[in-house]
Amino acid sequence: MNATSRSRHRLTTTLLATAGLLCVPVTAAAQSAGSATAKERKWTIEAFGGYAFSPSVPSGAASVQFPAGNQFPTEGGFTSRSNPSWYFGDGAVLFNEVAAQFGSQFNIQVPRIVPLDTMLGEAGRQDQSGSSFGGRITRKLTSRLSLELGFQRSQAKTGLTDGASAALEASRASFEAGFQELLSTIPQAGLQVRSTLERLTSETTTSRMVVSAVLNVAVVRSGPLGIHVSGGVGRSTSSSGPLSVRLRGEYGFRFFDVNPISETDNVTLRMTDDASAIVGVFGGGFTYDVGARHGLRADVRVYVGDNAQTTVVEAVPFVSRTGPALTLPSATNPSIQFSNTTLLPSSLSGTLTDFTTFTSAGREVRPHLTVGYFLRF
Repeated sequence: MNATSRSRHRLTTTLLATAGLLCVPVTAAAQSAGSATAKERKWTIEAFGGYAFSPSVPSGAASVQFPAGNQFPTEGGFTSRSNPSWYFGDGAVLFNEVAAQFGSQFNIQVPRIVPLDTMLGEAGRQDQSGSSFGGRITRKLTSRLSLELGFQRSQAKTGLTDGASAALEASRASFEAGFQELLSTIPQAGLQVRSTLERLTSETTTSRMVVSAVLNVAVVRSGPLGIHVSGGVGRSTSSSGPLSVRLRGEYGFRFFDVNPISETDNVTLRMTDDASAIVGVFGGGFTYDVGARHGLRADVRVYVGDNAQTTVVEAVPFVSRTGPALTLPSATNPSIQFSNTTLLPSSLSGTLTDFTTFTSAGREVRPHLTVGYFLRF
């Protein structure tokens, strides 16, 4: 090998060695950058929207203990009891006792009043299905575990349950049929009997907010698809107006076409839901990576917690005191007495104000289906 060849060989060797040395820091730098990128993507932020299903009706039904009617002697020497309404409680009991005696003593079948007692001891309102939306931020803890903080807001119409609507209508109709038959047994003129159901606020809008902390567990990972289950706890608050319903029963006649009797049974029901409670959060879903840093996520979440639904009843009857004076008891014991004078009472008398008949004490289950877009960073 001549001098020129040896010189070229040494130059080539030197260049290759230098290049090898330079590759070491470049490779190390690339690995370091990759690690930094992986660390930066442990956080995920998500926005979602979806559907809030109608929840289960809260439990807590119980037998309502209404105040007993005050007993008093009637004009005919029998006994009667004063009650603020015929639609529920002891007023309905008294009417049905008298109706039974008309059947057994006089062979006159007077229809019974269907009392509201059972309905007043149960949940009377229920949310319908509605919209749901919110956001989540998630921190990856391990390859399988991640911690999520989120909020979810749902909005839906709220109305009477089917059971409550049916019970109110049954009681309304039975009042009209019962008094029509009962008052037809006496000598009278101008008989008018009416029973009406007025939904003062038959529907309202309920907004609910849930702030939650949830642990997500990855159970399957196959390419861009991941499946997870979720469990955690949250705080639920709601904003909703009351549902208000009024029953009004009226009857009037002139005894022997001379003495006027006119009485009105006014009952107002108010149903509220002021839920603010700790809830359990359960569910699962899947994610689909559209790219390295973003993707889609679908979840089914179920919120389980206490419900604070309350039903309050108010009864304020009106008895006309116009003459000529008349006190008219039924010929039964116990008796129903009608009166247009202050000297002797009517069986429809007294008031009941802000009497709570139902407060839920059971669990309520609220399912939600959501679809969201997430971004890793």
